[in-house]
Amino acid sequence: MKPFAVLAVVAACALSARRAHAETGGELWNRSSAFYGVVGFATPLGFAGIEGVHRFGSVFEMSAGLGAGLSAALAHSGSPLQWAVMPRLRFGENERNTLTMGVGASGGNIGDIPLFCDEYCDQQPPSYPTHYWLWANFEVGGEHWWRNHLALRYFVGYAQGCQADDCRSTLGMPYFGFGFGRAF
Repeated sequence: MKPFAVLAVVAACALSARRAHAETGGELWNRSSAFYGVVGFATPLGFAGIEGVHRFGSVFEMSAGLGAGLSAALAHSGSPLQWAVMPRLRFGENERNTLTMGVGASGGNIGDIPLFCDEYCDQQPPSYPTHYWLWANFEVGGEHWWRNHLALRYFVGYAQGCQADDCRSTLGMPYFGFGFGRAF
Protein backbone atom coordinates (compact mmCIF):
# COMPACT_ATOMS: atom_id res chain seq x y z
CA MET A 1 0.00 0.00 0.00
CA LYS A 2 2.89 2.37 0.75
CA PRO A 3 4.18 2.37 -2.90
CA PHE A 4 0.73 3.50 -4.10
CA ALA A 5 0.65 6.29 -1.49
CA VAL A 6 4.09 7.51 -2.58
CA LEU A 7 3.00 7.39 -6.22
CA ALA A 8 -0.17 9.35 -5.42
CA VAL A 9 1.83 12.03 -3.54
CA VAL A 10 4.34 12.35 -6.42
CA ALA A 11 1.50 12.61 -8.98
CA ALA A 12 -0.31 15.24 -6.88
CA CYS A 13 2.89 17.29 -6.54
CA ALA A 14 3.54 17.09 -10.31
CA LEU A 15 -0.02 18.19 -11.15
CA SER A 16 0.21 21.01 -8.61
CA ALA A 17 3.51 22.20 -10.09
CA ARG A 18 2.07 22.03 -13.61
CA ARG A 19 -1.04 24.00 -12.56
CA ALA A 20 1.11 26.64 -10.79
CA HIS A 21 3.36 26.90 -13.83
CA ALA A 22 0.33 27.42 -16.12
CA GLU A 23 -1.19 30.01 -13.77
CA THR A 24 1.99 32.07 -13.87
CA GLY A 25 1.78 32.26 -17.65
CA GLY A 26 4.56 29.73 -18.24
CA GLU A 27 4.31 26.56 -20.24
CA LEU A 28 5.83 23.14 -20.10
CA TRP A 29 7.31 22.84 -23.58
CA ASN A 30 9.32 19.88 -24.76
CA ARG A 31 8.98 19.90 -28.55
CA SER A 32 12.15 20.45 -30.53
CA SER A 33 11.38 19.17 -34.06
CA ALA A 34 8.80 19.69 -36.79
CA PHE A 35 8.02 18.54 -40.31
CA TYR A 36 6.35 20.88 -42.79
CA GLY A 37 4.75 20.60 -46.18
CA VAL A 38 6.05 23.76 -47.90
CA VAL A 39 4.60 25.63 -50.90
CA GLY A 40 5.59 28.94 -52.41
CA PHE A 41 7.05 30.95 -55.25
CA ALA A 42 10.71 30.27 -56.20
CA THR A 43 11.51 28.86 -52.74
CA PRO A 44 14.74 26.92 -52.14
CA LEU A 45 12.60 23.74 -52.18
CA GLY A 46 10.84 24.71 -55.41
CA PHE A 47 7.09 25.20 -55.68
CA ALA A 48 6.36 22.33 -53.23
CA GLY A 49 8.40 20.23 -50.84
CA ILE A 50 8.92 18.82 -47.37
CA GLU A 51 11.13 20.33 -44.71
CA GLY A 52 12.36 19.06 -41.35
CA VAL A 53 13.43 21.43 -38.58
CA HIS A 54 15.30 20.61 -35.37
CA ARG A 55 15.94 23.13 -32.62
CA PHE A 56 19.20 23.08 -30.70
CA GLY A 57 18.54 25.17 -27.60
CA SER A 58 16.44 28.31 -27.60
CA VAL A 59 18.16 30.39 -30.30
CA PHE A 60 19.39 27.99 -33.02
CA GLU A 61 17.66 25.58 -35.39
CA MET A 62 18.68 23.61 -38.46
CA SER A 63 16.41 22.82 -41.40
CA ALA A 64 16.76 20.53 -44.39
CA GLY A 65 14.35 19.60 -47.12
CA LEU A 66 13.57 18.23 -50.56
CA GLY A 67 11.14 19.55 -53.15
CA ALA A 68 10.23 19.92 -56.80
CA GLY A 69 11.14 22.87 -59.01
CA LEU A 70 8.35 24.02 -61.33
CA SER A 71 10.48 25.05 -64.32
CA ALA A 72 12.40 21.75 -64.25
CA ALA A 73 9.14 19.80 -63.97
CA LEU A 74 7.67 21.67 -66.95
CA ALA A 75 10.87 21.20 -69.00
CA HIS A 76 10.35 17.40 -69.19
CA SER A 77 14.10 16.84 -69.65
CA GLY A 78 15.65 16.56 -66.21
CA SER A 79 14.92 15.84 -62.59
CA PRO A 80 12.78 18.46 -60.83
CA LEU A 81 14.36 17.50 -57.46
CA GLN A 82 15.63 20.43 -55.36
CA TRP A 83 17.33 20.35 -51.96
CA ALA A 84 17.99 22.96 -49.29
CA VAL A 85 19.73 23.27 -45.91
CA MET A 86 19.55 26.32 -43.68
CA PRO A 87 20.72 27.10 -40.15
CA ARG A 88 18.50 29.74 -38.56
CA LEU A 89 18.59 31.98 -35.50
CA ARG A 90 15.40 32.29 -33.49
CA PHE A 91 14.16 35.43 -31.74
CA GLY A 92 11.08 35.54 -29.54
CA GLU A 93 9.55 35.59 -26.10
CA ASN A 94 8.69 31.90 -25.97
CA GLU A 95 9.34 28.55 -27.63
CA ARG A 96 6.04 28.50 -29.52
CA ASN A 97 6.14 31.80 -31.44
CA THR A 98 9.41 33.00 -32.92
CA LEU A 99 10.93 35.18 -35.60
CA THR A 100 13.58 33.33 -37.63
CA MET A 101 16.52 34.56 -39.70
CA GLY A 102 18.75 32.25 -41.70
CA VAL A 103 21.40 31.85 -44.36
CA GLY A 104 21.61 28.58 -46.28
CA ALA A 105 22.36 26.75 -49.50
CA SER A 106 20.22 24.96 -52.05
CA GLY A 107 20.48 23.38 -55.47
CA GLY A 108 18.49 21.88 -58.29
CA ASN A 109 17.66 21.98 -61.97
CA ILE A 110 16.09 24.96 -63.70
CA GLY A 111 14.39 24.51 -67.05
CA ASP A 112 15.11 26.87 -69.96
CA ILE A 113 11.44 27.41 -70.72
CA PRO A 114 11.02 30.29 -73.20
CA LEU A 115 8.51 33.07 -72.71
CA PHE A 116 7.49 32.73 -76.35
CA CYS A 117 7.32 29.61 -78.51
CA ASP A 118 10.54 28.46 -80.22
CA GLU A 119 11.85 25.34 -81.97
CA TYR A 120 10.95 23.13 -78.98
CA CYS A 121 7.23 23.93 -79.27
CA ASP A 122 6.76 21.47 -82.15
CA GLN A 123 7.53 18.53 -79.83
CA GLN A 124 4.60 16.88 -78.05
CA PRO A 125 5.00 17.36 -75.13
CA PRO A 126 7.62 20.07 -75.54
CA SER A 127 10.94 19.35 -73.84
CA TYR A 128 13.42 22.05 -72.83
CA PRO A 129 17.00 21.82 -71.57
CA THR A 130 17.65 22.01 -67.82
CA HIS A 131 20.74 23.27 -66.00
CA TYR A 132 21.86 22.58 -62.45
CA TRP A 133 22.08 25.68 -60.22
CA LEU A 134 23.54 26.28 -56.76
CA TRP A 135 22.04 29.02 -54.56
CA ALA A 136 22.89 31.05 -51.46
CA ASN A 137 19.64 31.87 -49.63
CA PHE A 138 18.92 34.67 -47.13
CA GLU A 139 15.61 34.43 -45.29
CA VAL A 140 13.38 36.01 -42.62
CA GLY A 141 10.25 34.29 -41.33
CA GLY A 142 8.14 33.21 -38.42
CA GLU A 143 7.17 29.96 -36.73
CA HIS A 144 4.16 29.12 -34.58
CA TRP A 145 3.85 25.78 -32.80
CA TRP A 146 0.53 25.16 -31.05
CA ARG A 147 -0.11 22.91 -28.06
CA ASN A 148 -2.02 20.46 -30.28
CA HIS A 149 1.25 19.87 -32.21
CA LEU A 150 0.22 21.85 -35.33
CA ALA A 151 3.02 23.96 -36.77
CA LEU A 152 2.99 26.93 -39.16
CA ARG A 153 5.97 28.54 -40.85
CA TYR A 154 6.04 31.51 -43.24
CA PHE A 155 9.02 33.20 -44.86
CA VAL A 156 10.36 35.65 -47.42
CA GLY A 157 13.88 35.61 -48.79
CA TYR A 158 16.37 36.35 -51.49
CA ALA A 159 18.40 33.78 -53.42
CA GLN A 160 21.61 34.47 -55.36
CA GLY A 161 22.72 31.61 -57.57
CA CYS A 162 24.97 30.48 -60.35
CA GLN A 163 24.82 27.75 -62.93
CA ALA A 164 26.97 24.89 -61.62
CA ASP A 165 28.88 24.26 -64.86
CA ASP A 166 29.48 27.97 -65.59
CA CYS A 167 29.38 30.37 -62.64
CA ARG A 168 29.52 33.34 -65.01
CA SER A 169 25.75 32.84 -65.40
CA THR A 170 24.25 34.26 -62.19
CA LEU A 171 20.73 35.07 -61.14
CA GLY A 172 19.21 36.73 -58.10
CA MET A 173 15.55 36.53 -57.17
CA PRO A 174 13.18 37.02 -54.24
CA TYR A 175 11.04 34.17 -52.93
CA PHE A 176 8.24 33.57 -50.46
CA GLY A 177 6.27 30.66 -49.07
CA PHE A 178 4.68 28.97 -46.12
CA GLY A 179 4.64 25.56 -44.51
CA PHE A 180 2.06 23.70 -42.48
CA GLY A 181 2.95 20.65 -40.45
CA ARG A 182 3.41 18.94 -37.11
CA ALA A 183 5.73 19.67 -34.17
CA PHE A 184 6.93 16.87 -31.93
